[in-house]
Amino acid sequence: MQQVSSNLTLVFKLFFPIFWVVFFGLLTLSAWVVSPESGGALARWDIRLVISAVFLSGVGLLYFSLWKLKRVEMDADFVFATDYFRTVRNPWSNVAKLSKQQYFFFSIIHIHLHTPGFFGKRIVFLASRSRWRLFLEANPGIAARVEA
Repeated sequence: MQQVSSNLTLVFKLFFPIFWVVFFGLLTLSAWVVSPESGGALARWDIRLVISAVFLSGVGLLYFSLWKLKRVEMDADFVFATDYFRTVRNPWSNVAKLSKQQYFFFSIIHIHLHTPGFFGKRIVFLASRSRWRLFLEANPGIAARVEA
């Protein structure tokens, strides 16, 4: 079993979202709790709405992007995916295809499954370039399934 996802997955999946929600959640809460007499700029309605919109937009963006990331390990027989709380084992026979997307320095791999598993029909992970390359070199049959 070889880890193919990046170690940054932990930062992007847990630390950054928790920091965002706590910091901007408290900022949003303080903007709505402060009294108009003593609040200064935070007491204005337009500032409150902007702060709330930024907070909700950020939470939505985090939910649809970073919270979907999984830590992935692979071997010749199975794909192991974890969200750091549960680990799921999928056989390669259940993998329909692997697709790769490049975003600046990051490679995002989508594992499309024939039948939905615990994490759904698609598993998304941030690939470690060196580990991913080494795994594909060691498993040319799997490398043929990757769509760029």
